[in-house]
Amino acid sequence: MNGLQRWSAGRRGRRPAAALLSAGALLGTVLTSGLMAGCAARRHDDGRPAAGAGPSLPPGVVQLTPAQQTAAGLRLATVESRQVPRQVALPAQVEAPTGDSATARSPVTGYLLAPAHGFPRIGGWVRLGQLLALVQQAYSGTERVQMGANLSAARAAAQSAAARLRQAREQFRRSQRLYEQGIAPRKHVEQDRAAVEEAEAALQAALAQGREYRSAAAGGAGPSRFAVRAPISGRLAAVNAAPGELVQPQQSLFQVVNAAVAWAAAAVPEGDIAAVGRAPRAVLRLAAYPGRGFAMRRVASTGVVTATHTLTVIYAAGNRDGTLKPGMVGSLLLQSASRAPAAVIPQSALVYEPGGTVVFVALGKGRFRRQAVTVAYISGGVAVIANGLSAGQRVAARGAGMLESTLHRGSIRDID
Repeated sequence: MNGLQRWSAGRRGRRPAAALLSAGALLGTVLTSGLMAGCAARRHDDGRPAAGAGPSLPPGVVQLTPAQQTAAGLRLATVESRQVPRQVALPAQVEAPTGDSATARSPVTGYLLAPAHGFPRIGGWVRLGQLLALVQQAYSGTERVQMGANLSAARAAAQSAAARLRQAREQFRRSQRLYEQGIAPRKHVEQDRAAVEEAEAALQAALAQGREYRSAAAGGAGPSRFAVRAPISGRLAAVNAAPGELVQPQQSLFQVVNAAVAWAAAAVPEGDIAAVGRAPRAVLRLAAYPGRGFAMRRVASTGVVTATHTLTVIYAAGNRDGTLKPGMVGSLLLQSASRAPAAVIPQSALVYEPGGTVVFVALGKGRFRRQAVTVAYISGGVAVIANGLSAGQRVAARGAGMLESTLHRGSIRDID
């Protein structure tokens, strides 16, 4: 065989191998195209679904392959029905207790002086009768005559204060009796108790002022000093003068608030009054202390449903460390003594959005539907659902955030 014949025979021998390679490449192209088209419905050229084509996903539904679910760490939880206490969260604001504030005033015209232990500062704690400042005044002969008149006025003021105290005590005893008989609300008892304390403070202030006047009158000519004392125990909410300043009689110098107790008031909607209107306990949550709750006890109620169809209730908590400051805002969680069935899920299943809270309900075959829910309250890592879920449904307890982001992207990508 010559060279030309050998070359022709070699070409004929290689044709089956080349044909096999070409067929393999074509098959690979077909398989790849088929896999890439597997996530989309087959359609005719005019856009109509082809025969046997799978339907497209409805709005709000996302689908993941098993590999994608594993990579996302997806875990499911069953919606349970449990007997749980009914709770209502209401907007609330921290307040100083009604009647638990008093003002220390200047007894005479004079110059304000700091006591030996220093001038008090706003926000500091003081006790009843504590020396806050001194007012120094020099008296002429005419002023000593006036001092005698002032002393008489101080005695009259003490007698008047004693009479008011007797009346306040009698009213307080009457309110207690009516409250014990179920006629008067507890709020009246608290208000009348505060009135007694205020009258006692007024009497002590009048007696102290009388002593100061007597001391000044007995001192003759020369400078006299008058003590300004704390009318009640509490925290200084206002300091209205500085050492060396000229002050006038009855000028407000110090405002003292009893901050050992803090109140939180909330308006209960009329529809919730039967369930939580008389709840003995509540939990206060404040924006200033996220994740922390303050246990409170019920102390009062207005007893009247307003034009807005709400009933104001007041709860109190100890506050000797000053953590609860008047004006702070948050929510008051009222809990009923009765229980009712409700759907509960892990708190981790919740996805928070500007428009509300959602979860992802498992539909099977890797599909999940985005579902809006109303959360009644959250306690101990468990969310109590008011609306949106039924017992027995399955929700994404882990990986819900990834489902939400995937839904927003509008497409599923293989994340193997």
